Amino acid sequence: SGTVQVTVAQPLNVKMEPPKIPAEVNAGDTMPLKFQVMNMGRGMVYNVRCELAAPGLIPSEVAFIGNMEPGTDGEGEMDVFIGMKSMTEGYEGDDKYGPTSGKITLKYEDGNGQEYAEEVDIFTMINPPVISPVSAETEEEPDKASQWWISLIVGGAAIAVLVILLVA
Repeated sequence: SGTVQVTVAQPLNVKMEPPKIPAEVNAGDTMPLKFQVMNMGRGMVYNVRCELAAPGLIPSEVAFIGNMEPGTDGEGEMDVFIGMKSMTEGYEGDDKYGPTSGKITLKYEDGNGQEYAEEVDIFTMINPPVISPVSAETEEEPDKASQWWISLIVGGAAIAVLVILLVA
């Protein structure tokens, strides 16, 4: 005879709808990204978050969604600054702009604290910044047209009405 401990747990089933990243972006811009995550399983998931890693794409923070009950969905947001690929720590290439690829990682934990991760590949083209030229010429305000002729007509009409009233 003996005692055997059996742990029964529901399998986790968490899905992420990755954000649409434009095929081309300009350096110097900031791109907002929204992540939608769904807990399709029957167990609670904890500390759900999305992370982004790609040369030239610099996220402001991790998109934290939090704890999710079974059968629920949640959203997370992050702003991503588009920089040069050489601005990313650990990047070993010489080019500043051009094609870049990376990963969006969905991370979450089960009730025992075991961490799970799922990755989605992303691709985009980083173009040089678009700098609009600042005109040295200031816009001239149009001169107000002298409308003396309107004043003349209004004055003439007023005199005509006054003359009609006095004569009648």
